[in-house]
Amino acid sequence: MSPSRKGELLRNNRHHWVRSRIAECLKKSGKFDIYEEVHCISSTGSTKLADIIAIDNKQKIGFIIDPTIRFEGAEFQPQVVDLEKKRHYEPCFPYLEEKYRIPVCRWEVEKLLSSSLFSKKLKVRIYKTIILPVVLYGCETWTLILREEQRLRVFENKVLRKIFGAKRDEVTGEWRKLHNAEVHALYSSPDIIRNIKSRRLRWAGHVARMGESRNACRVLVGRPEGKRPLGRPRRTWEDNIKMDLREVGYVGRDWINLAQDRDQWRAYVRAAMNFFESRLP
Repeated sequence: MSPSRKGELLRNNRHHWVRSRIAECLKKSGKFDIYEEVHCISSTGSTKLADIIAIDNKQKIGFIIDPTIRFEGAEFQPQVVDLEKKRHYEPCFPYLEEKYRIPVCRWEVEKLLSSSLFSKKLKVRIYKTIILPVVLYGCETWTLILREEQRLRVFENKVLRKIFGAKRDEVTGEWRKLHNAEVHALYSSPDIIRNIKSRRLRWAGHVARMGESRNACRVLVGRPEGKRPLGRPRRTWEDNIKMDLREVGYVGRDWINLAQDRDQWRAYVRAAMNFFESRLP
C-alpha cells in the first residue's frame, strides 16, 4: 500500500517548521552565519541537499545540521543510520570546505537537545514533532506488557532530562539529575504511555465501527482455528484495550458496542490521554 499523500505533506510541513525554528535560534545567538537548504556537490558528482549549514566564524568551523530522525527497528539500527548519514554527507565535505574555506562536520539531533543555544520550549517542540512520531509509529496496533511500558518511560525521561538539564540542589548546592516527578512537572504534557493508550483506543473505535467486510474488523472479531500452545496465553491487543478502558472507569464487557457511540467513545479516548488529571465516572 502506498504512503498517504496527506501524511507526507504533514511530515514535510513539520520538518520545515522545525528547521526554520532551529535556524532562527542560531541566527539570534549571533554566533553563526546560517544558510538553509544548501545544495552540495558530492565527490561523485551527484547533488545533495543539506537542511542547515551553520558557520562559526570565531572557531572557524562549519556544521551540517540535519533535524531529522529515523525509525529504529533493531538494536543495531542507530549505527546503521549513522553510517548512512556519513555516506550521505561526507562526500560533500570537500565541496563545502572549498566553498566556505573552513572545516565542516555534522551536528546531530541529540546535540540540538542539549545545546544552550535553543530554548527549552523549542527543544520540547523538536521532541514532539521529530522524535516522538518516529518512536510511536504504528503504536495503535502494539500489544504492550508492563516491562515494555517501563522501557518507553525510561526512554522519554532520558530525552526530557537532556532537554531540561540538571538542577542545583538547594541543600548541598551541587548539580543533580532531575527526579521523574520534576521532569513530568516541567514537561506538562501527557507522557508517552498515555499517548499510546489514547491512540490505541481511538484506532480500536475505528475498527469496531467498520463493517465485517473490512479486513481489520474481520481480524478483530475472528477466532483462529487450531489449538494454542500450553501455558498462559500471551496478552492480546484486545486485552490492552479492555485494560485501558478499566483504567478510565469503564466496567462493562462489550466495548465493541460502546464504540458505536462516537461521542461516548471519544470521551473515553480523552480520559485515557489525561488519565491522572481526570476520570470518567
